[in-house]
Amino acid sequence: MPPPGATPLSDWKMVVAPQPAEMDEYPPDHREWVFFTKSYSTGLSTCRRRKWLDAGEVVHFAFPSHEGRIRVPYRQAVALSEIVRFSTNRSGEIGKLSPEWARCLAPLVSSSKVMIQGKMVFPMMELRLMQEVLLYVSFYIHRSSLYLISPKNECHPNNPLRGLFKLLRRFGVAEA
Repeated sequence: MPPPGATPLSDWKMVVAPQPAEMDEYPPDHREWVFFTKSYSTGLSTCRRRKWLDAGEVVHFAFPSHEGRIRVPYRQAVALSEIVRFSTNRSGEIGKLSPEWARCLAPLVSSSKVMIQGKMVFPMMELRLMQEVLLYVSFYIHRSSLYLISPKNECHPNNPLRGLFKLLRRFGVAEA
């Protein structure tokens, strides 16, 4: 029981725990998208502060868009198109995908051939600038692009998924 004259209980503004993390991954429409594989991907943090990140928390990816952009030199436009940022609903922006993953995924996602969903692997309480962040990413392929994953098209030089296959092999996914 608080002493008389103390702040009433309704005015206390103590934070006991952070808001709950978004843990459920929402699978895409199975009529249009087909699950392909899961793999680990690395990202780099672009912030330096305390962030509550739980293992298994859903990560949202922001791919570069070219609509409404002011005119910039070609080299700068290419550099901007290779930045894929990721964030969570609870903690906001966390970082960006490593350049090799971003170079491979940005054109595939912008052309609607591939869709990705990710989760945090390790819980974190404090991030440093340029700290590696490990993500577990699910890859979905649009039904209209299924012919691209057939064995005869896998090594074809014009296959847009060729870079993704190489990255998945390097990160230990054998069935790609």
